[in-house]
Amino acid sequence: MLEITGNIYAGMPIPDRNIHQTLLDMKKDRWLRCSAITSKQIRLLIREAELITNTKITALTPDEAASLYKNINRLSSTQNKTKMLRLIHGDVYCGVRLKKFKMTDIDTCIRCFEKETIKHLLVECPYTKEIWNQLGMDSNDIKNVIGTHLTKEELKMHADLLSSIVF
Repeated sequence: MLEITGNIYAGMPIPDRNIHQTLLDMKKDRWLRCSAITSKQIRLLIREAELITNTKITALTPDEAASLYKNINRLSSTQNKTKMLRLIHGDVYCGVRLKKFKMTDIDTCIRCFEKETIKHLLVECPYTKEIWNQLGMDSNDIKNVIGTHLTKEELKMHADLLSSIVF
């Protein structure tokens, strides 16, 4: 029996289950103690991490997505991180969504009285178009508006601005 078990684990030391329960991380060839495992480690054991490039707002190239997620992860404000990720993935309570969930009776923008969608809030509203033009940005490109090309420091300021416009 020990020979069969030894072949299964290919020379790795078998943990003592009487002391600690463990899980085998096959990708890293090591045992993880169940009492010390994090939720991130559990997610990675169950499903491999993947880079989401197609969001509800726009389709990103793998390089753009990696750069944007990396910069968002580096933001010091948890509130800005959350808002940026919600914005990218279309989880913004704009007028259309509020009406859909019966939280309000109107679905129009309070600034221009057009139908308020996420895209409208970001690039179609004359108010936001003027803001982007004043900042010298192309207001027709959603990738430009969400900041796929920005550095960490620029994204920090941009996230504050987007927060005040959208949320």
